[in-house]
Amino acid sequence: SLAVSPLLPERGLVVDLGSGAGFPGVPLAIVREAQSFVLVESRQKRASFLAEVRRTLGLARVRVECVRAENPPNELRGTASAIVTRAVWSDHSFYPLAEQWLDDFGIALRMRSESQSVLAPSTDGLRLLGSETYRIGPAKARFVDVLEKVPSPHNVSRET
Repeated sequence: SLAVSPLLPERGLVVDLGSGAGFPGVPLAIVREAQSFVLVESRQKRASFLAEVRRTLGLARVRVECVRAENPPNELRGTASAIVTRAVWSDHSFYPLAEQWLDDFGIALRMRSESQSVLAPSTDGLRLLGSETYRIGPAKARFVDVLEKVPSPHNVSRET
């Protein structure tokens, strides 16, 4: 889960799509103390578990949303500086999901195993910047595809 930490922007909202048991969102929220996180999980049982983890660990900057990733709440649409996900969606279904959540300069970090396909170099709204490799012990290599949202024409620079 922490393999994506160095790739995250220093500030802004991070959304973990398809959080499940909280990976990678919960470990990232623990080590990235200055950032806010939204854990998105469509199954109520898992979302309840995540809410309990949030409460037990005192993660005040973590919000749990029991919604389908395809339908972000209006107040979260287009607000994420980064999206993280771990082997949940196929390439073609992931693109439109990420685009809905990301702000105009956001990045998407898609963790995957060797067996999953590499994302296409670009789509209308996302552009593949590259793939990072990491290992956990002697295990096979795993990958993080790094994509950026192609800014809309009305926004050409991020305000600081």
